[in-house]
Amino acid sequence: MTTRPHTEDFQTTRHKGRRRVLVNVVLPLMLAAVVIFIGVPAFMIAFFSGPQIGTVAAFMAAIFLFLPMMLLCFVPYVMLIFAVLGMIKVNRRVPRTMRSVRSMVVRTNHVAERASRAIAAPMIVVSKRLAWLERALGIEPPHAK
Repeated sequence: MTTRPHTEDFQTTRHKGRRRVLVNVVLPLMLAAVVIFIGVPAFMIAFFSGPQIGTVAAFMAAIFLFLPMMLLCFVPYVMLIFAVLGMIKVNRRVPRTMRSVRSMVVRTNHVAERASRAIAAPMIVVSKRLAWLERALGIEPPHAK
């Protein structure tokens, strides 16, 4: 089995794309999760004293109130990621289909252009002769009045 020259470029592009997704999508999500679930409680435990436990409890309650909201926002984010992945797959298949569609459109356009010229040619000839006759006889066209 022979490899095509662009196969290596495709593989490196795919690898770069995966790395870009990891850096731009997965890493921010993981950092946010670490900060919320480990960093914030560790910070509160380390720096708050006994009387401030109510504040810690209120803050933790706020986190758990925001957690469902974050999950609700996470679902459309994941759907967007899957939509982009689906768009990439469709985009890989499009060139073959579009090549045949383009050739069909070009042929149809060529046939339509020839047909329109063939249909319009006799009307143009009649209009030219009527215009010459009107000038020769000195008749004003009806639309000029």
